[in-house]
Amino acid sequence: MRNKHNFRINKNGHHAFDVYRGYDGEPEFSKNDNQYVQMLLNSDNYKKFHSLERGVRYPLVVVFGDAIKRTTEEIGWHYSHYNYQIPLAGMVPPIREVKELPPLMKKMGVQWLVALHRPIKSVSNNSSFLSLFLKGGELRLCINFSSAGASWDCDKAFIFHDPSG
Repeated sequence: MRNKHNFRINKNGHHAFDVYRGYDGEPEFSKNDNQYVQMLLNSDNYKKFHSLERGVRYPLVVVFGDAIKRTTEEIGWHYSHYNYQIPLAGMVPPIREVKELPPLMKKMGVQWLVALHRPIKSVSNNSSFLSLFLKGGELRLCINFSSAGASWDCDKAFIFHDPSG
């Protein structure tokens, strides 16, 4: 069976994979997402600035552990060093379909995948970030809030867009 997400190690030694919007014909949110996640994914701000084009391949990388510095500013240095880009928020929901990630996260001792994308403005005008939490062997979509100067715990890995991927 073909690896539909093309899970691989890239030239920088990071785990890489591809996501697509509508790859399986599913909506961007699932029945397991809480009401706030569903509301955010249905917001005008998300649809206007964060949605993916159907059928387009989006190559992503996940960077684990001590390979990355843990403040928001230092994370910016890390992705620019490898010519990665900040992902679109719309790249996060389809990551749940990448079946290779949960066992890899468990092996690496990571509970969260964080994508520091451009914030999504909610109806209440909060700035929100999408992340994924490993629960029961599945990735669950969550909402996080962050600001400049924030630091991140060691149980998190970070998602970047790799346009060269």
